[in-house]
Formats: sequence, structure tokens, C-alpha cells
Amino acid sequence: MRSAALVVLILATNTGPLPAQEMSILAGGVHARFADSLSGSAALFSLRLRGTSPSASGTFEGFFSQFAAGEWALQLGARGAASRSLGQGFHGGVSGSITANNFQGGSWSGGAAGGPLIAFSGRRVRAVLGGSAGALRRVDESWLALGTSYLRVGYEVDRGISLEGGMMATAADTLRYADATLGVNLSNSRVLVSVGGGARIGDLADDPWGQLRVSFAAAPWLDLEGVVGRYPRDLIGFTDGVFATAGARIRLRRNRSDPLTSPASPLRVERLAAGRVRIWITYDENASRLEIAGDWNNWVPFPLRYEGSGLWSIELRLESGMYKYALLVDGEHWTVPTGAPTLPDDLGGKVGLLTVR
Repeated sequence: MRSAALVVLILATNTGPLPAQEMSILAGGVHARFADSLSGSAALFSLRLRGTSPSASGTFEGFFSQFAAGEWALQLGARGAASRSLGQGFHGGVSGSITANNFQGGSWSGGAAGGPLIAFSGRRVRAVLGGSAGALRRVDESWLALGTSYLRVGYEVDRGISLEGGMMATAADTLRYADATLGVNLSNSRVLVSVGGGARIGDLADDPWGQLRVSFAAAPWLDLEGVVGRYPRDLIGFTDGVFATAGARIRLRRNRSDPLTSPASPLRVERLAAGRVRIWITYDENASRLEIAGDWNNWVPFPLRYEGSGLWSIELRLESGMYKYALLVDGEHWTVPTGAPTLPDDLGGKVGLLTVR
């Protein structure tokens, strides 16, 4: 039954970079050693459904793990948020989550929580302040009333480099504690590397923890993922421990409204949550690397991710407005997609016109 904590851990850490509005499966394995010296290895299988719109986002995820010792565990979880613009880069809304865990032998745990949030998104900085209230059933069959408040901040240092930090205070009946976390993300068109850690004060306090996650886009439909690290004690009733996971995530299907399946102009903009947009560019000419630069970042090229069939994408933080841009092909020459809106530049050529609504 303790082994089921690994399923909770995997759900929290395996969130690789995937297109919005998608269905994917993860198949792999996990090994962990708990503080009480209990070790376990398991095969795991996961299904993920994810979608976004201009004002809402949501994810459903299910995990099944079969351990070598014969135990099994099943976890289902869903989380989502909805918001609306308050102007000047601010958004207000609500978020919520629900989980249900079933372990061999008949024991189970679960919980639900939700509450308000306010977010800010600028050219390089994003921040979310919020809180939630809910309830949690532990593996020992006891119930806890749950309240949290949190602040998360992200900063885009440079191309493919970002920092993330946060504080979360938790109150669960007589338990009181606060977590501080800090992480760095390094990425290019194919690889994402995330390193992070945290420390806790108050009840359930223990040694600091840390994790390393790597995701590699082996193909437009396949990501290879690996995570290793240590996790803290939790309210469900499990102790802290160390772990390692590895798996392959296969993207099966995209939503009908996804730009990957909707014929349109060579450049399309998809509004995401928290002031972010995803730009889809069709560039059918032969290119091994494609980068975009514009007047929003002083014309510094950022790499696009190849999605297959001549389609490339990138996620940026852009406010509503009109921007000039150009594409850098294989680091050698600048161009604009054929058929895209253009404007004259100051050198007798043309630049593209990007409209974000």
C-alpha cells in the first residue's frame, strides 16, 4: 500500500512539453526507496487528456502501476483553471483540482480543493497569487479539512532559460507548514531539462528535496521522459523517499480545433492561459532549424519546435497587439512564410506582421 505513493509522485512530476488539446499515453517504469528502507519497482501506464482555450485550461490524468511484488495502484486526477483579463497584464479567475487513489487491498484516498487566483504576465515575468479550500481523505481513513495559499513567480532570463520560484502555506486541521521551491528550466526545440528543489518549515518538516527532469522530443509524436530525485512527506500519509522514473510518451490524437488539423493561413496564433500564446507556422521548404525573432524581444532569435508535415510551433508571452517578426532558417538567412501578411522594413526588404488578439 505504501507503494501507491509513487503514483502520486509520478503524477506531480511527469508533465512534459506537449501540444495543447491533446491525448497521450505514457508507458515506462519506476523504482523508489522510502525512508523506512522499503524498495519497489513497477511498470506504469498513463493516459493524459489536456486542453486549453483563451480563458480556461484543464488536464485529466490517470495512472496505473503494477509492482514487481504484486501490488498495484490506480490514481485519477483532474485540475483546471478559468480566468478573464483585468487589463494591463492582469487576470483574475478560479482554479480547482480533484484526485482519487485506489490501492490493492481496498484502501483508498482522495481529495478536492478550489479557490480564487490573480495572475500577472509581462514580457519576462509572470506571477500567480491564489488560495484554495477543500478536504482530503488519508490512507488511514481519517479526513482533513484543507486550506492553502500560494505565490508562484517565473522569470524568462534568456532564450530557452527560465527561473521559477514559489511559496505555499498549508493548514490541514492541526497541521501547519510552509514550502519554498526554486527551479530552472533549460530548453530548445527538442530537449527540456528542469532542475528544482524545495524546503519545508513547520509540521511534516524534513530534509530539503530536489528533482531533475529531462524530456526529449524523439519524433513529432514521441517524447522520451525521465525523472530522478527525492520527494517530501505528504498529507495522504506516506513518508519521504527517493525515486527514478523513465518512460515514453506517445501523442495519439489532437482536438479538432487544434491548428495541426485545421487548414488556415501559414501563421496562426493560439491564446493560452496566463498571458501566453502559441504560434503555429507552416514552412514547407527544407529546413533543419527554424527560429523566430521580433520587435517584442529586440530581434533575438528563439527556436521553434518541429511538429511534422512542415509545421512548427513556439510558445511566447505576448500581450494583445501587432508585432513585426521574421524567421531565421538554419542560422543563415531571414524570411517570412509565403502568404503571411508583411510590412516593408527599413532596409528595402519585408518583415512579417503578427497580430495577437
